Amino acid sequence: GLLERLAGISTRRGWAEGQTFEDGVVAAAEKAIEQAGIDRSQIGLLINASVTRDNFEPAVSVGVHDRLDLPRHALNFDITNACLGFVNAMTVASTMIDAGAIDYALIVAGEDPSPWHRTAVRILNNPDSTREDVLAQFATLTLGSGAAAAVIGRADRHPEGHRIIGSVSRAGTEHRNLCIGGEADQGMNTDAEGLLRHGLELVAQAWEQAHEDGWEWNDMTSYVT
Repeated sequence: GLLERLAGISTRRGWAEGQTFEDGVVAAAEKAIEQAGIDRSQIGLLINASVTRDNFEPAVSVGVHDRLDLPRHALNFDITNACLGFVNAMTVASTMIDAGAIDYALIVAGEDPSPWHRTAVRILNNPDSTREDVLAQFATLTLGSGAAAAVIGRADRHPEGHRIIGSVSRAGTEHRNLCIGGEADQGMNTDAEGLLRHGLELVAQAWEQAHEDGWEWNDMTSYVT
């Protein structure tokens, strides 16, 4: 179909009937804790980085904290920053670990874009829909449901793990209107071309700054944009 030809997406998955994005988050978190080989009593921080939420308040992290039976001393909160939330959470967590405030952090995220899908279909099925409507809703149709979790701890205790050694960031907040996700009945409107163009400009700026700070890119095995 059109989605596969333009975006290379042949399969888009959703949650099973009766399953919620929070169910997926909890399942991913349980798996991450098990694979990390730690006791949940050692977790001092839980950050939820999901875009999806059922309510404005309380934070999604509150329900996840309760369902995972994490210790009361474990700080928990949400970081919502669109596609960057999980990476932002990793930066915050690693900084707290380096500061000695915590030993382990659990970062989670889960999404259910089905309400936006329904809104996009309604908009596109409107006899008065235009080419601009199709372009604005296209990115919405590429989204799928899923969940992820990561446990981050001290490098000296886990030398076998992947290390977070630093970060470089750039903000192009003047382009904030290129992708706007509203309530379910409003959908998500995206200028995909503009988002890609201006996003790559920021990538280039961050690349140059990192090189000036002494990062050696020639030794990298993967680049993700």
